[in-house]
Amino acid sequence: MYKIFAIALICFIGCQTTESTNPRPQPIGTCGCGTGVPSVETYLLGGATPDTVLFRNKVMIPTDDDQALAETVRTGFRTISDRTRHIQNFASKYRPFVEAVSLNGTDISINRAYPVMVYDPTTDPNSPAWLQFDLHSPTTYTPPGIVANTHYYVYGINNAGNLDFVTSTTPPDVQLIGKAGDVAFRYLFHFRTSPAGAITQFYNVGGRVHFRDATVTDASPGVGASGTAGLGTWIPAHSKRAIVRTRIVNTTGAPLLTKYFQSVIPVAEHEIQTQSGGSASDLFEISAPAQNVDISVSGGSLNQIQLFAAGYIDQ
Repeated sequence: MYKIFAIALICFIGCQTTESTNPRPQPIGTCGCGTGVPSVETYLLGGATPDTVLFRNKVMIPTDDDQALAETVRTGFRTISDRTRHIQNFASKYRPFVEAVSLNGTDISINRAYPVMVYDPTTDPNSPAWLQFDLHSPTTYTPPGIVANTHYYVYGINNAGNLDFVTSTTPPDVQLIGKAGDVAFRYLFHFRTSPAGAITQFYNVGGRVHFRDATVTDASPGVGASGTAGLGTWIPAHSKRAIVRTRIVNTTGAPLLTKYFQSVIPVAEHEIQTQSGGSASDLFEISAPAQNVDISVSGGSLNQIQLFAAGYIDQ
């Protein structure tokens, strides 16, 4: 009995471990003692404490002198699997940074796009994969079959292990991840064609889009005391903010205050004061949930208010 107790005491002492804060995985202890109890090496992943991580912070694997039993590796694999799933879920919802420009009406230069996470169910039907593509060198993309006065959306896809691009009139889902919820098509950016069927010249850097020609507009001159200027022709429905340019000519005999706002947002987001006989131009951002901008004039009526779609922000 004393012998058994001594062996147990030795094992208990030998199995004590101390945690390491080294940022690299480090074995911090082993346990087994040849008693038939599976021994393990305990790894601490990084220097984070358990209360700052989402999953268990230790990975335990068998030591060299252990049998490869399912129970000895299950906990470690579960921990690694949890972490992998967490990273995958984060990456799958991360909007890629995109830099694209079109200046000739037919081609789009995609200068950068990364990380483009594309869901591919064909790699392994039993375990579909998320593929990551990183584009750091400019590539020219010519959208096929485009027609006039149409909103188009460019998606990234997997083509035999390479990043390829497709154009669709189907907008992205509400999270701006995939095409109508299909994450095999990764949403990258939007463009609009002109009445002549050409790509409206634009610059897109990180989801902030500026039209090179800021005279494209839905608004008609002469809005008067109040009115609504539509932006839907040029601003996509999924955009978060519209970038607009306005020009005011005050032909009345008094100073006027022009306010720009959304009917669903009662507080004016932008104001411009003009003096009698004066004029003003300005470039500003405004919420665009309905692709419209409401205009209100205080102090009289203006006979000329112009509003131009200058760009938008879609993320």
